[in-house]
Amino acid sequence: MKKIILGSVILLLVGSILMILFSKQVYINECKDSIKDYDFTVKNVEKLDAKLSKQKYSYSTATDKKYITVIVYRNQKASAQQYLIKENDNIDLLINKTSQLVISLPAISKTDSSWNVEGLSENYLAFMKKSKTDIPNPIFLKNNTDQSYDRENIYFDAYRSGSESFTLSYEDNSGKKDIHFNVNILEPIF
Repeated sequence: MKKIILGSVILLLVGSILMILFSKQVYINECKDSIKDYDFTVKNVEKLDAKLSKQKYSYSTATDKKYITVIVYRNQKASAQQYLIKENDNIDLLINKTSQLVISLPAISKTDSSWNVEGLSENYLAFMKKSKTDIPNPIFLKNNTDQSYDRENIYFDAYRSGSESFTLSYEDNSGKKDIHFNVNILEPIF
């Protein structure tokens, strides 16, 4: 009888943990506060840039902080979470296999620089493409031509379960800027 109760408690505990893990497809370090969190539908991943160009993004004027948006696309559904991060932050992501991961960053359009992917082994997560989306200036900033609101989107394909680490970086007049990512890719349970 005790074994049955203990087994039931363990099964309930494991089920609860799995439910929490998979209630969202993206998990970023607990110390980072989500600014925006929303879901949307896109019939085709090729149309994701057009959809992302119509989203609302937060921006920071601080040189050591950036708002990034992490989008996980799977089965015509996308889940987006936006976070304020600092230079050299380490970001942990948890996604399902067969998902596409898109990291949307502020574009560096005033210079020839762009975000670069470094250190990706592509054993579990494959780089797909980079794209830039034009974001119109917010209505209250129409006369501000110094600030760009465009986004650079970097697409990855999670094709195998495992762990992958990489760095997104760019260099400007003040030096090299890095954001480090650790991605854990799990087998989907649904």
